[in-house]
This record gives sequence, structure tokens and C-alpha cells, in this order.
Amino acid sequence: NGMTNPGMESNMGGAGTAAQAAPRYVSLPASLVALVTYPVVALLSRLWRRPAVYFGLLAVLTVTVLREGSWSAPTPLPPVLLISLGFLAIAITKGGMRRIVSACLRNPVVFLLYVLVCLIEVLLMYYHGSERGWVYVAGRVGFLLVLLSAVAVSTDAAAAKDILRGMTLGVGVMGVLTLVHAMQIVNLPFGASLAPGRTFGPFRMPLPRTMGIDVSPGKVGILGALALSTVLLSSAGANRIIEGSGLRAVLFVLAAAAVVVTQTRGAYLAVLAAVGFSAYFLIERSRERSWFAGSFRSGLVIVLYCLLLVLGNLTFPALAPDAILNVGGTHTAENVFVRA
Repeated sequence: NGMTNPGMESNMGGAGTAAQAAPRYVSLPASLVALVTYPVVALLSRLWRRPAVYFGLLAVLTVTVLREGSWSAPTPLPPVLLISLGFLAIAITKGGMRRIVSACLRNPVVFLLYVLVCLIEVLLMYYHGSERGWVYVAGRVGFLLVLLSAVAVSTDAAAAKDILRGMTLGVGVMGVLTLVHAMQIVNLPFGASLAPGRTFGPFRMPLPRTMGIDVSPGKVGILGALALSTVLLSSAGANRIIEGSGLRAVLFVLAAAAVVVTQTRGAYLAVLAAVGFSAYFLIERSRERSWFAGSFRSGLVIVLYCLLLVLGNLTFPALAPDAILNVGGTHTAENVFVRA
């Protein structure tokens, strides 16, 4: 009752101090676990709420040609398949399967034609009798899986724009990695091997032919074309996909660099087509009364532009190095003309 025993007070004080200190030892491992898991949990929660941006970003950065064993043959399971399956699983829990079925019903010819492409790859694999044929089959099926995952993730128009935004940012990162790898600032272990710079007529490329990630130049051309078109069409209008003129300029330069360093005709032609058509649509959108209005004039412009690309393809052998013309044992430009 108001009286204290000094000994008891000291004992209680010691016990209280020990009781206060004990949680510190207990909370240290818990704090470390929380520190490590918090970024992962935060990232997963953001993926769950709005996965479209991250799907576009990761799909671009994982379209690699991983090689197994002696690095002589590409593996049939590129990481983009795992990424697509993960996002597809997230999207299915939010009605993604219904969106896939709806897209297939609205555009049956597109999906049926691509399934036909996959079947043709299987027949070619059996015809040539090569186990490497399964790699190409896996690539075609993998792209179909990426497409279906993108449809499933696109819950609305904003999500579809987020996919394009993520893909454009991914190509920008690919451009940075390509320049770093090509200039040998850092020799990236996951980058494609360095090859001597090619000559185009009297001009020799100052950088080696390589990529920041081990990926085929054709895929770089497709991804670069999407990125450049997204940047160009975001330069005007209220519904911009890429905000900020400075960011758009940087992404344009990096995407162009990623394509240029491939030193591949197919990538260059894909980008030229994308830039040309994007500029055409940009002009159309900015005009109140378009000269190109109507199917005839619009079709005429497209046909003339495609003719320009074909002529560029035919005249390319005059400038191309022998390595490009040496396809399938044909050491002349005949193969290039036939494919054109």
C-alpha cells in the first residue's frame, strides 16, 4: 500500500528489463523475414491488381533463346512460356477464359490460321525427321500462348494499353542491354555472342552484330516495330500510351538501337513498315478532313508503300554482305529474289 521493498523493486526491475529485452531477440528474425518478403509480396499484390504492364515488360525480356548443354541447340522451353502461363493463371481467376473464348469467336479466322501454322510446323518436323523441329513447333505454340495470355489479361482498353506500355519499356531495356553488350561496357552472360560488324555497301557498321539478350533478330524486329509504333502514335492525342515527350524520345532511340545493332534485313524492313504505317495513321488522325478517306485512296497508299518495301528488298542484294546471301547453300542473290 504505497510502500515498496527496494530488493523487490530491483528484482522486478531486472525482470521487467529482461521481459522488455526478450522481444528484441525474437523480433530480429521476424524483421529480417519481413524485410526480405515485403518486396516480393508488394510485387505480387501489384501483379494481382493490374498485371498488364508487368506482363508486357516480362514477356519482352524473357523472349530469349536459352541454349542447353554445349550451347549448340536452343531449349524447347523458353522462359516466356513460364511467364505467360503464370499471367494466364492469374487472368483465368478474373474471367480470362471468357475473354479468350470471346476473342476467338470474334476473330475465328485469325486463330484458325495460326493453329494451321502450328500443324504445318509439326508436319515439317516429321517430314525432315529432325528433333530440332520440335524447337520450332514449341516456338509457334509459345507465341500462340503469349497471344492468348495477352487477350486474357486485357480486361479493358486501359489494360490493353498497359500491355503496350510494358512491351515498349521492355524494348527500351533491351536497347540498353544491347548497347552495353555491343560496346563491351559489360559482357552480359545472357547476351548473344559478338559477331563482326557487317558492311552495307561502302559503310561498315561501327558496332558488332549482337544483342543484349540471346534472342533472334526477327523477334527483335517485331518487338521493335511494336515499340516504335507505340511511341509514334502516343505523340499526339489525349489518350497517350506513353506519357512524357522526353520518355518517348528516349524509348524511340533505344528501340531503334536494339534493331540497328542486329544488322538484319528482316528487322530493318519490319521497322520501316511499322514506322511508315504509324506515320500514315498519325497524319490521318491529325487531319480534320483526310485526303486518304475512303477505302480506295487508303488502299492505294498502303499498296504503294508495300511496293516500296518490296523494291527495297530486291535491291538489298546489291549492298548485302555474302553472309546474308549464303542461305541453304545458294551463294548468290537468287534465294533473296525468290523469297521476295
